Amino acid sequence: MTKNLFRNMAWLLAASLAACAQPFNGPGDTTDERLIYPLSVAPHMESLRVPAGGLTSEMDGRLTAFAKDYLEHGNGALSVTVPMGDESSRRFYASRLSDLGVPAWRMMINGTSTDGSVELSYIRYAAAAPPCGDWSRDISWTSANLNPPNFGCATQHNIAVMVADPRDIVAAHRSEPGDATRRMTVFDKYRKGEPTPTQRMEEQKATVSDVK
Repeated sequence: MTKNLFRNMAWLLAASLAACAQPFNGPGDTTDERLIYPLSVAPHMESLRVPAGGLTSEMDGRLTAFAKDYLEHGNGALSVTVPMGDESSRRFYASRLSDLGVPAWRMMINGTSTDGSVELSYIRYAAAAPPCGDWSRDISWTSANLNPPNFGCATQHNIAVMVADPRDIVAAHRSEPGDATRRMTVFDKYRKGEPTPTQRMEEQKATVSDVK
Protein backbone atom coordinates (compact mmCIF):
# COMPACT_ATOMS: atom_id res chain seq x y z
CA MET A 1 0.00 0.00 0.00
CA THR A 2 2.76 2.39 0.99
CA LYS A 3 4.78 1.47 -2.11
CA ASN A 4 1.83 2.25 -4.40
CA LEU A 5 1.27 5.54 -2.62
CA PHE A 6 4.85 6.63 -3.17
CA ARG A 7 4.70 5.47 -6.80
CA ASN A 8 1.55 7.53 -7.43
CA MET A 9 3.08 10.57 -5.74
CA ALA A 10 6.18 10.27 -7.92
CA TRP A 11 4.06 10.12 -11.09
CA LEU A 12 2.06 13.14 -9.92
CA LEU A 13 5.22 15.13 -9.22
CA ALA A 14 6.71 14.24 -12.62
CA ALA A 15 3.52 15.27 -14.38
CA SER A 16 3.45 18.59 -12.50
CA LEU A 17 7.06 19.38 -13.45
CA ALA A 18 6.37 18.53 -17.09
CA ALA A 19 3.36 20.85 -17.09
CA CYS A 20 5.44 23.70 -15.66
CA ALA A 21 8.02 23.25 -18.41
CA GLN A 22 5.49 24.06 -21.14
CA PRO A 23 3.67 27.36 -21.79
CA PHE A 24 0.27 27.18 -20.12
CA ASN A 25 -1.53 28.83 -23.02
CA GLY A 26 0.37 27.21 -25.86
CA PRO A 27 3.19 28.35 -28.18
CA GLY A 28 1.30 31.48 -29.20
CA ASP A 29 1.93 32.95 -25.76
CA THR A 30 5.50 33.94 -26.58
CA THR A 31 7.88 35.42 -24.02
CA ASP A 32 10.26 37.05 -26.52
CA GLU A 33 9.96 40.82 -26.08
CA ARG A 34 11.43 41.38 -29.55
CA LEU A 35 8.33 39.73 -31.02
CA ILE A 36 5.82 41.20 -28.56
CA TYR A 37 7.21 44.74 -28.91
CA PRO A 38 8.96 44.79 -32.30
CA LEU A 39 11.03 47.81 -33.25
CA SER A 40 10.01 49.71 -36.36
CA VAL A 41 12.17 52.11 -38.35
CA ALA A 42 10.76 54.90 -40.52
CA PRO A 43 12.12 58.07 -42.14
CA HIS A 44 10.99 61.54 -41.16
CA MET A 45 11.98 65.06 -42.20
CA GLU A 46 14.10 67.35 -40.01
CA SER A 47 13.96 71.02 -40.98
CA LEU A 48 15.27 74.40 -39.86
CA ARG A 49 14.19 77.83 -41.11
CA VAL A 50 16.74 80.67 -40.92
CA PRO A 51 16.84 84.24 -42.28
CA ALA A 52 18.36 84.97 -45.67
CA GLY A 53 21.60 86.92 -45.96
CA GLY A 54 23.03 86.42 -42.48
CA LEU A 55 22.64 84.94 -39.00
CA THR A 56 22.39 86.17 -35.45
CA SER A 57 24.55 84.39 -32.89
CA GLU A 58 21.50 82.48 -31.64
CA MET A 59 20.50 81.33 -35.12
CA ASP A 60 24.09 80.42 -35.94
CA GLY A 61 24.13 78.19 -32.87
CA ARG A 62 20.96 76.47 -34.05
CA LEU A 63 22.45 76.03 -37.51
CA THR A 64 25.62 74.55 -36.00
CA ALA A 65 23.58 72.01 -34.00
CA PHE A 66 21.46 71.23 -37.07
CA ALA A 67 24.53 70.57 -39.24
CA LYS A 68 26.10 68.40 -36.53
CA ASP A 69 22.94 66.32 -36.25
CA TYR A 70 22.82 65.95 -40.03
CA LEU A 71 26.40 64.69 -40.19
CA GLU A 72 25.70 62.16 -37.42
CA HIS A 73 22.22 60.97 -38.37
CA GLY A 74 21.29 62.39 -41.78
CA ASN A 75 20.44 60.23 -44.75
CA GLY A 76 20.94 61.51 -48.28
CA ALA A 77 21.55 65.16 -49.17
CA LEU A 78 21.07 68.28 -47.07
CA SER A 79 18.53 70.41 -48.92
CA VAL A 80 19.03 74.19 -48.72
CA THR A 81 16.23 76.27 -50.23
CA VAL A 82 17.10 79.97 -50.66
CA PRO A 83 14.98 82.82 -52.09
CA MET A 84 14.78 82.92 -55.86
CA GLY A 85 17.67 84.91 -57.40
CA ASP A 86 19.38 85.45 -54.01
CA GLU A 87 22.95 84.51 -54.92
CA SER A 88 24.30 86.19 -51.77
CA SER A 89 22.35 83.79 -49.52
CA ARG A 90 23.34 80.85 -51.70
CA ARG A 91 27.05 81.62 -51.33
CA PHE A 92 26.75 82.45 -47.63
CA TYR A 93 25.05 79.22 -46.58
CA ALA A 94 27.20 77.08 -48.85
CA SER A 95 30.28 78.57 -47.21
CA ARG A 96 28.91 78.37 -43.67
CA LEU A 97 27.84 74.75 -44.00
CA SER A 98 31.21 73.90 -45.48
CA ASP A 99 32.88 75.48 -42.43
CA LEU A 100 30.67 73.29 -40.23
CA GLY A 101 31.97 70.16 -41.97
CA VAL A 102 29.22 69.45 -44.51
CA PRO A 103 30.86 68.35 -47.81
CA ALA A 104 29.80 70.25 -50.91
CA TRP A 105 28.68 67.03 -52.61
CA ARG A 106 26.15 66.45 -49.80
CA MET A 107 24.50 69.86 -50.22
CA MET A 108 21.57 70.37 -52.57
CA ILE A 109 21.05 74.14 -52.86
CA ASN A 110 18.12 75.44 -54.88
CA GLY A 111 16.52 78.87 -55.27
CA THR A 112 12.81 78.17 -55.03
CA SER A 113 11.88 79.83 -51.72
CA THR A 114 9.13 82.43 -52.03
CA ASP A 115 8.82 83.68 -48.43
CA GLY A 116 12.20 85.41 -48.12
CA SER A 117 13.74 82.86 -45.73
CA VAL A 118 16.09 79.91 -46.08
CA GLU A 119 14.91 76.39 -45.22
CA LEU A 120 17.28 73.52 -44.54
CA SER A 121 16.01 69.95 -44.40
CA TYR A 122 17.16 66.36 -44.48
CA ILE A 123 15.79 62.87 -43.93
CA ARG A 124 16.53 61.12 -40.67
CA TYR A 125 15.48 57.61 -39.67
CA ALA A 126 13.88 57.04 -36.28
CA ALA A 127 13.11 53.85 -34.36
CA ALA A 128 9.95 53.27 -32.34
CA ALA A 129 8.33 50.51 -30.32
CA PRO A 130 4.65 49.78 -29.52
CA PRO A 131 3.32 51.52 -26.39
CA CYS A 132 3.67 49.90 -22.97
CA GLY A 133 1.06 49.68 -20.24
CA ASP A 134 -0.58 46.25 -20.62
CA TRP A 135 -1.56 45.25 -17.07
CA SER A 136 -4.26 42.80 -18.13
CA ARG A 137 -2.61 39.84 -16.41
CA ASP A 138 -2.42 39.35 -12.65
CA ILE A 139 1.34 39.27 -12.05
CA SER A 140 0.83 37.94 -8.52
CA TRP A 141 -0.22 34.55 -10.00
CA THR A 142 2.40 32.97 -12.29
CA SER A 143 1.69 29.24 -12.23
CA ALA A 144 2.26 29.06 -16.00
CA ASN A 145 5.83 30.44 -15.70
CA LEU A 146 5.07 33.18 -18.24
CA ASN A 147 6.38 36.71 -18.25
CA PRO A 148 3.85 39.52 -17.73
CA PRO A 149 2.67 41.30 -20.91
CA ASN A 150 4.81 44.39 -20.17
CA PHE A 151 8.00 42.37 -19.78
CA GLY A 152 10.76 43.79 -22.02
CA CYS A 153 8.70 46.75 -23.29
CA ALA A 154 10.81 49.38 -21.51
CA THR A 155 13.98 47.74 -22.82
CA GLN A 156 12.73 47.91 -26.39
CA HIS A 157 11.85 51.60 -25.96
CA ASN A 158 15.29 52.32 -24.52
CA ILE A 159 16.95 50.61 -27.49
CA ALA A 160 14.85 52.70 -29.90
CA VAL A 161 15.93 55.91 -28.17
CA MET A 162 19.62 55.06 -27.68
CA VAL A 163 20.53 53.38 -30.98
CA ALA A 164 23.05 55.55 -32.84
CA ASP A 165 21.74 54.70 -36.31
CA PRO A 166 18.22 53.20 -36.44
CA ARG A 167 19.01 51.78 -39.88
CA ASP A 168 21.22 49.22 -38.10
CA ILE A 169 18.02 47.62 -36.76
CA VAL A 170 16.92 46.85 -40.31
CA ALA A 171 20.25 45.91 -41.87
CA ALA A 172 23.87 45.91 -40.73
CA HIS A 173 26.47 48.24 -42.20
CA ARG A 174 28.63 46.84 -44.95
CA SER A 175 32.12 45.86 -43.83
CA GLU A 176 34.88 48.28 -44.67
CA PRO A 177 37.72 46.97 -46.88
CA GLY A 178 40.67 45.53 -45.01
CA ASP A 179 44.00 47.34 -44.66
CA ALA A 180 46.16 45.60 -47.25
CA THR A 181 49.33 47.39 -46.14
CA ARG A 182 48.91 46.30 -42.52
CA ARG A 183 48.07 42.76 -43.61
CA MET A 184 51.27 42.47 -45.64
CA THR A 185 53.30 43.86 -42.72
CA VAL A 186 51.92 41.17 -40.41
CA PHE A 187 52.56 38.42 -42.98
CA ASP A 188 56.14 39.61 -43.48
CA LYS A 189 56.82 39.58 -39.72
CA TYR A 190 55.22 36.15 -39.42
CA ARG A 191 57.49 34.70 -42.12
CA LYS A 192 60.54 36.12 -40.35
CA GLY A 193 59.45 34.74 -36.99
CA GLU A 194 59.01 38.21 -35.50
CA PRO A 195 56.17 39.29 -33.14
CA THR A 196 53.20 40.46 -35.19
CA PRO A 197 51.31 42.73 -32.70
CA THR A 198 51.85 46.46 -32.98
CA GLN A 199 54.40 47.91 -30.59
CA ARG A 200 52.87 49.48 -27.49
CA MET A 201 54.08 52.87 -26.35
CA GLU A 202 55.21 53.40 -22.78
CA GLU A 203 52.11 55.42 -21.84
CA GLN A 204 49.89 52.54 -23.00
CA LYS A 205 51.43 50.15 -20.50
CA ALA A 206 49.88 49.85 -17.07
CA THR A 207 49.66 47.48 -14.12
CA VAL A 208 46.81 46.95 -11.72
CA SER A 209 49.09 47.09 -8.70
CA ASP A 210 52.78 47.22 -7.88
CA VAL A 211 52.28 45.44 -4.54
CA LYS A 212 54.00 42.05 -4.41
